[in-house]
Amino acid sequence: MLIQNSVFHQYMEKIKALPDKIEKHHLLQPGFLLHKESRLEIYYAPFDYLNPKAKVVTVGITPGWNQMLLSYVQARDSLLQGLSPEETCYQAKKRASLAGSTRNNLIGMMDRLAIPQRLGLFSSRQLFESHRHLLHTTSLIRYPVFVKGKNYNGHSPNLWRTPLFRKYLYEEVVAELNVMPDALVLPLGRAVSDVLMHLREQGLLKAKQILFQFPHPSGANGHRNAQFARNFERLKQVAGEWGEKMGQGES
Repeated sequence: MLIQNSVFHQYMEKIKALPDKIEKHHLLQPGFLLHKESRLEIYYAPFDYLNPKAKVVTVGITPGWNQMLLSYVQARDSLLQGLSPEETCYQAKKRASLAGSTRNNLIGMMDRLAIPQRLGLFSSRQLFESHRHLLHTTSLIRYPVFVKGKNYNGHSPNLWRTPLFRKYLYEEVVAELNVMPDALVLPLGRAVSDVLMHLREQGLLKAKQILFQFPHPSGANGHRNAQFARNFERLKQVAGEWGEKMGQGES
């Protein structure tokens, strides 16, 4: 399904009109600009799909340029093939989310926590392929954020001190995650963990099982293995509690 406040329909014709080879100037332009505040810019990208039946949810900070590009390429192709808005956004998110080495690193950590076994699977890779219906991927800021033209890193400017971001955190993220209160939530990196912890402490999140301090799986995070090892027992315990509620706990 599409998110409740989806604006995808406003951009359909512009997306279909994109050239075969999409470059930055085709997307980072006023026609796709959602918000601008000082050095910050938020652009639309077709990440409007919501999977309410997901059992596992990953939460990043915001899509980067590469994800934005992949989502538009897929959305353009899907629309030209005559796919519906919902299917188009589904395919765009499926293609663009957590690609390359980041996905492989994430799969490795999820496997070590026995997450797939709790779903009756043999590998977390199936969540990105044959069993995608069990996975939902999202971000604190749903759409791509750029600071002086570069990917936003979640730290500068501060998430909580930026009014433009707070709307997404208190409204968009809470509403989206509360659709899936029984899902296992994986916050990718400390910045995301801190935000979700704050929201839960305020009683805004219904999610019962959140893997706080789960490391960001990006290859650029050279400390991810040490972070994962340091928090492994607690992460495994939370995943196990979720698995028991799922009825697929380890024997």
